Amino acid sequence: MSASLARHVVGGVMIGVAIFAGWNQPSDRAGGEGHGAQVGHGPGPILAQLKIGNGNEVQAHRRQAQGLGGGQGFGPAPAAVGGAAAAEIMGEKLAPARRAVREEQNMHRAPACGAVGGEAAGAGGFIIRVGRENEKWAGAAEQAHALAGEMRGAARLLYSRRSMALALEYASARQAQQWDQLQEFLRIPSVSTLPAHKPDVERAAEWVKSHLAEAGMEHAEVIPTGGHPLVYADWLHAAGAPTILCYGHYDVQPAEPLEEWQSPPFMPVLRDGNIYARGAADDKGQLYAQMQAADAFLRGEGRLPVNLRFVIEGEEEVGGEGIEAYVRRNAAALGCDAVLITDTTQFAAGLPTLNTGLRGMVYAEVRLRGAEADLHSGLYGGVAPNPLEALARIICGLKDAGGRILIPGFYDALRPPSAAEAADWARLPFDAERYRREEVRAAALSGELEYAPLERVWARPTLEVHGIAGGFTAAGAKTVIPARAAAKISMRLAPAQAPAAMAAAFERRVRELTPAGFTLEVEILHTAEPVLVESENRFLRAAAQALEQTYGRPPVLVRSGGSIPIAALFAQTLGAPVVLMGFATPDCGAHGPNEKLPLANLQQAVATVIRFFAAAAQSA
Repeated sequence: MSASLARHVVGGVMIGVAIFAGWNQPSDRAGGEGHGAQVGHGPGPILAQLKIGNGNEVQAHRRQAQGLGGGQGFGPAPAAVGGAAAAEIMGEKLAPARRAVREEQNMHRAPACGAVGGEAAGAGGFIIRVGRENEKWAGAAEQAHALAGEMRGAARLLYSRRSMALALEYASARQAQQWDQLQEFLRIPSVSTLPAHKPDVERAAEWVKSHLAEAGMEHAEVIPTGGHPLVYADWLHAAGAPTILCYGHYDVQPAEPLEEWQSPPFMPVLRDGNIYARGAADDKGQLYAQMQAADAFLRGEGRLPVNLRFVIEGEEEVGGEGIEAYVRRNAAALGCDAVLITDTTQFAAGLPTLNTGLRGMVYAEVRLRGAEADLHSGLYGGVAPNPLEALARIICGLKDAGGRILIPGFYDALRPPSAAEAADWARLPFDAERYRREEVRAAALSGELEYAPLERVWARPTLEVHGIAGGFTAAGAKTVIPARAAAKISMRLAPAQAPAAMAAAFERRVRELTPAGFTLEVEILHTAEPVLVESENRFLRAAAQALEQTYGRPPVLVRSGGSIPIAALFAQTLGAPVVLMGFATPDCGAHGPNEKLPLANLQQAVATVIRFFAAAAQSA
């Protein structure tokens, strides 16, 4: 058999067998006995339309092949002539089928592609049987089976693109309802750090569970933890497709100072195209986009192109201890191929962005006690130990004026960005002066000035003081030496810096700096591992494809100075890559007054996650 002829035969077998098999078991009959078939039990409407085989034409192909070969036997001549017949008869018909597979715009020609593939299967199935009984032709059969997998992927491509189009259409038609639902969610003051809001946190968990169940997700439940509850749901009926675990959090930061909000933080408003409310960007709005993407598939067509798990927590803003224990305890049951997190920001408004790194975290509280009770500063000033003064000296001993951290060994494990990564960052559209003026909104940038601002934020560790308490702070004067003082201090960690080691080094340094006459307590409130994402995994490529389809340009790859405590645990415990795809803007005001998310970004987020699910299915 010539190479050209083999290509035609294998092409016919490839299309026919692959489309016949779909996501079901391959068959060597494939119409070879003249039986037509209709795949009505396949994984979705598109396969239900594929007519596999045309009995009369298949019989004609076989009779022609056998007649020209001189008999009913399965010898080399019938095989070769059967292949020639298949190639000659099907050659012209295969061309449009192949084009339909290659061209996205021809997605709706899948039924025609299936019919042509079925006709090819008639002759192709015969060749496979011949090949199995004649060693001389076994190679063609083996090659056909190998290429069948390729066409199975093409059929899945057609199905997932049609499914994606229906989901996008459904989501677009429901934009008004999306805004109404999101307002309900944002009105719940689910502030996880304040005990007074515990009922609100629980109400938010119930809201998430109910909406996942209404969308068609299964096994939706609220799971108690030692703190605030988790929400779990899944849909696991996409045989052969990857499993994506969607993560987000429904808890929010306190809204204070309330006087700086232009509108009440838990009464969402749409102003100048932006949604203003606490949690709009971090993370209720972005979590809602994931939920709506699943909803669009399940309500639009009744199924998803991938398997999905949702694990949503209510403690992200207070350390995430509950979800950490849950993931460690249930790692086997949470099996997945990738984790999707939409809790980051775009590098610039309208610029599609994938995040490849997060800083880790050590958050500590340092408490000092001097005398047993507050003392009169006139009677005891000059002899009584002052814990506020001692605390100030400790803080000054932790970091110098140039921003360098003065903890012995702190930088030993630090891994700088690669030369390629640094070069990519240098090409980003970054204006340091605009960044200072519009985002930081300060008179000057601080820190290690020998490093560029982006490297300082993304790849250098920090030490920051978040609050100091002690003594008299009300209006007027009260001349006392306080008995107690405390400070909350965090360290953001760069890749390769281990939180446990950094926490131990921090406590040693604080003890060294504590003057005599004070009782010291150091409590580590929570930690998070730094994350560095491998940029060449297939799910990151699927996310890049989805972003480019939505925004019309490829995404930029950046890191974030923030921390998502669970991200590293997902990667380590589940062995799955983490996709960090955010839609908040740099000026969204997360954790501050007037937090916002552009409504257009919400809609783009829903569309992108829909496309990501479809692209992830195609990557299988």
